[in-house]
Amino acid sequence: DRIAAAQNQVKSAKSTFGPKVYAEARYGLEDTTFFPKDKNWMTGLYLQIPLFDGHLRSKQVAQSEAQLRAQQAQVQHLLLKVQEEVWTAHTQLAEARETLAATEAVLQHARESMRLAAERYREGFATTNDLLDTEADLVRAEGAHTQARWNYLSAGSTFARARGTIVGQSTSLTYIKKEP
Repeated sequence: DRIAAAQNQVKSAKSTFGPKVYAEARYGLEDTTFFPKDKNWMTGLYLQIPLFDGHLRSKQVAQSEAQLRAQQAQVQHLLLKVQEEVWTAHTQLAEARETLAATEAVLQHARESMRLAAERYREGFATTNDLLDTEADLVRAEGAHTQARWNYLSAGSTFARARGTIVGQSTSLTYIKKEP
């Protein structure tokens, strides 16, 4: 996680302000002969206190904190971007649902007009051109309805992806039955 790494970097930079304590211990054998017999040992304790470093440590802390803020801002930006994507997909789904409902009404009207035109034609009150014009209107309404249904399914899939859910083929068909 980048934020955790940046937080650790800030802690590390702040830790340079305190004194450092080092401990050391050694043990060995020392002599001029092949099998040494003299024992040698040493222990030590060192204390290092930083006095002046030209503000290097405070600059490192400030730089680490700036990197942390940048990482947090990037995460916030990504969250807002995902939220925007979800809201946009939701809006497109709602628009597609309304368009689908509107095209269903137009399709029903075109079917009824076709039925009436066919009756008028059988009774001799309409011409073949009237019947063909009404049939062309019905075909256009069916095409618009098919396109609206496709757009609705596509918007549903986009919305599910934006939310982070997986939508299979059977789920998509169920999806359209529940919504409109």
